[in-house]
Amino acid sequence: MENQYVSWIVLDNRIDLRAIKGEDDIALTIWRLMVAPLQSGAKPTTQNELSKVLGATGTELGRARWVKLMSAAMSGSSNRNFKVETCVWLNTVEWGLGLEKCAERLREDPGISEQQRAELNEVLSKTPEANAKIRSILGTRDVAQIAFWANSNDPMKIRDFLCLLTGHTDREIAESASKLLMEHYGGSVCWSAR
Repeated sequence: MENQYVSWIVLDNRIDLRAIKGEDDIALTIWRLMVAPLQSGAKPTTQNELSKVLGATGTELGRARWVKLMSAAMSGSSNRNFKVETCVWLNTVEWGLGLEKCAERLREDPGISEQQRAELNEVLSKTPEANAKIRSILGTRDVAQIAFWANSNDPMKIRDFLCLLTGHTDREIAESASKLLMEHYGGSVCWSAR
């Protein structure tokens, strides 16, 4: 990467490297290399493994893009463990972003363990508190505080974070994010809603 950041990525010998698209976007390529074995089940998905992916790619991709990529990977995977662990991660580490729908769906899945169901229930029990915090952050209209939660000072990454929040399950959060987008960016600047 341009900033000379070096990270060793352990590749599982069962991963199909042909599925990884070579791109100019180095962070996205690294993300794909790290997530593919988790998504396919070639490597167990743990909170520690997801932390490694975030640590290696989160800053470069930005919070909103990282979350959208993880959500899409979760939705596109048939690996139940990957789905549950990623859902728990997205609703604890990346809390308050309106991603609790995955927990609602997965806890009804008859194939998950009681421990996984308990983790998903705990995620859902914390959703109101997380949503209240995000409402408070947006209510301040403090761009510096929003930049902190977007994990970037890059205006485009802040915009992407606000765009992510326009698809929030909490109507007040979605509307506040939309108003902030209009104030700071004007017009419709978001990619399609999730």
